[in-house]
Amino acid sequence: MSLLKKNIDNEKDYLSILSHEMKSPLSLILAAAETLHDHDLPKVKSQEFLKKIIKSCLRLDEFSKTLLLILELEDEKKIHVKKCFLSKIIQECINDLLIIYKASKVEFLIEDEVSLNTNEDLIYIVIKNLIENGIKHSNGMVKVILKKENDFCKILIQDQGKGILPQHLDLIFEKFFMDSESRKKQGNGLGLFIVKKIMDKLAGSVQVDSSSKGSCFTLKLPL
Repeated sequence: MSLLKKNIDNEKDYLSILSHEMKSPLSLILAAAETLHDHDLPKVKSQEFLKKIIKSCLRLDEFSKTLLLILELEDEKKIHVKKCFLSKIIQECINDLLIIYKASKVEFLIEDEVSLNTNEDLIYIVIKNLIENGIKHSNGMVKVILKKENDFCKILIQDQGKGILPQHLDLIFEKFFMDSESRKKQGNGLGLFIVKKIMDKLAGSVQVDSSSKGSCFTLKLPL
């Protein structure tokens, strides 16, 4: 009965997520489509509204993929693992992000080469999420450090942004939490929630230290 109740609660939870996240982009799509339908606009103006529709559709697509990932993480089935070299995954994340954020700078320091049995796709999602957050919140200056410490490996992702307010440090991994900066950047409040979910799934942890000079997220995984 408890498992059934958990499934029902999860279903209600995800329905609330759907309604929460779909409302804004769907409203924008509807408004833009009605404007195009009801008015004979100049070509330049029509293109602007079409771009808004496309952007909102892409946002919905990204969100649907995010929600599917959360559902997979909630599944109690074991995840597929294989031997992975973390430096390779991190460098791939950096390369992919610098294609998008061309003006950004990401410094990668390998103190120790690390290989471990883990899920490469999930590790990629975590690291990409944190580096991208750092780029967005610190004018593109991010430093990544990979090292070993006793029976664990650590990945430190440091930025030079404004930092996280002390009263928000216990909230940033909660579902839907967004500070004012995240709202300006049209976040969905699920990125760090997913990071925490993945690290829990991989028997690891994520911690954050922050000051007015920037934030440092520390990922810890057993070797």
